[in-house]
Amino acid sequence: MFDGEGEIRGRVASEYKSVISSPSEVTASADFHDDSKSDFEAVKYVVGFCGSDFNSDDEWGCRNTKISREDFNTVQFGDQAAVEVTDNQFHVHDVQSGTISDWDADINEFEWSEKRDYPNEK
Repeated sequence: MFDGEGEIRGRVASEYKSVISSPSEVTASADFHDDSKSDFEAVKYVVGFCGSDFNSDDEWGCRNTKISREDFNTVQFGDQAAVEVTDNQFHVHDVQSGTISDWDADINEFEWSEKRDYPNEK
């Protein structure tokens, strides 16, 4: 989560911490994706963007929705991206890299095995 003012907060399961090498590099490798597909019935990537035209004509709004793994990997905290939504999924067309060197990051780990009581689990 990003508070819009320079602080990133998040939680990551210790079993999956390889996805976050640093708060400025959150990526899902092909190996991670394949391993996750063997652990779960479905694997989806979701991001949130804010901008015009997400909620109504010419108004500012925010939206969280699906994105491909490849596009998920191209956009990082602090970046600006030109995106469109088709079929209820973001598609990234252009990314301008930002910097988060001055931001505070608070990423906590938790044990996934202690929280694995989900109905969609294999």
